[in-house]
Amino acid sequence: MVNNINAQEYLNKKYPKKGVCKSNSDKENKDKKREQIIILDLSKGKVGKGRFNDGKILEGSLKIEGFANLQTLIISSQSITSLDVSNCCNLEKLDCSDNKITDLDVASCTNLKKINCSSNNIKSLKFSDCLNLEEVKLSGCQVLDKNSISLNKEANLIFNIEEDKLVKGPVIIPAGENILNILLIGKKYCLIDNIGFGDTSNLSEEDILKRVADGIYSAREGINQILFVVDRRFTEKHTKAFKKFERFISETGVTKFTTIVKTGFTSFGNPALCENDRRILVNENGELKKIIESCNNIIHVDNPSVAVEGDELDLNVKKRKESRKRVLNYLTENCSEIYKLREWDELYSVMVKYKEAEEKLVNAKSEKEKAEIEIIKKS
Repeated sequence: MVNNINAQEYLNKKYPKKGVCKSNSDKENKDKKREQIIILDLSKGKVGKGRFNDGKILEGSLKIEGFANLQTLIISSQSITSLDVSNCCNLEKLDCSDNKITDLDVASCTNLKKINCSSNNIKSLKFSDCLNLEEVKLSGCQVLDKNSISLNKEANLIFNIEEDKLVKGPVIIPAGENILNILLIGKKYCLIDNIGFGDTSNLSEEDILKRVADGIYSAREGINQILFVVDRRFTEKHTKAFKKFERFISETGVTKFTTIVKTGFTSFGNPALCENDRRILVNENGELKKIIESCNNIIHVDNPSVAVEGDELDLNVKKRKESRKRVLNYLTENCSEIYKLREWDELYSVMVKYKEAEEKLVNAKSEKEKAEIEIIKKS
């Protein structure tokens, strides 16, 4: 029989505000004061045995306070209904997954980097104080449908803007890094910065394969939408790049999961002018018309430089923020399906072997060993 006990009463008894830890099941923190504890694990199976040697289940509301130096809190697989960690200013990792939480307070947790609150009843979250947030896991919560977006390299500009609802700082995809997880408008977006198909002229086929492999390796579950970004005019370069993209993926239907994002359009807030620009593009030439009509849609944004000062800076920041909101609202309202290549799993398996061979090549000591690995890569 499971022994249900009040979470707050358990914490106050085993980790008294005035005194030291009395929990025999927490050997690491035994005899430590609250402010001395760095890691606190209150997950199922870690809070001791019940009366008949079966597990204890923590239930009800819980407020963690007095743990001034706490960096990691694990309280998964319990029956907590409300959790307040706003007093834990040094908290970096929080795992409260698989509970019954409806209210989660992480205010003032400026050092929080990773949070897992999957499988709860959470309806809303505020991360305005979480300046260092890197990862949010919310699968199984009412606020989340997991989505993945594959971005053209140039699309960094669209997402490089302050968003107070998530963090007080720019949300970007750093060069050389593939994934940045963010939560916005009740959705989790896995942003994958893949190679820009218009920037491959100086790369070998092997280098292009490697870059695309990184993208596929990061998106095994499929993608939600591909953003094909063009700057101001849809040039011949963009047309060739798009056709190269179609050939490289080599599967009919991917363009229906592709949205053309035209940046540098100063009148993006005027629907009539946006529609007029779309008509101009469609009527420009037959090839361009075919590309646009094969895609999901075309949306207009403007991302002016922030390397300016005064009123111009304020205006440009506002335009960038409005552009970001425009893109994300569009994705939320129109791009809920997931696209997955029919041979995605097979292709993913090939890419895994390719990356493993690449790692072995780096560590290879002899020329003979390197030659053998190169043969494996090409196979």
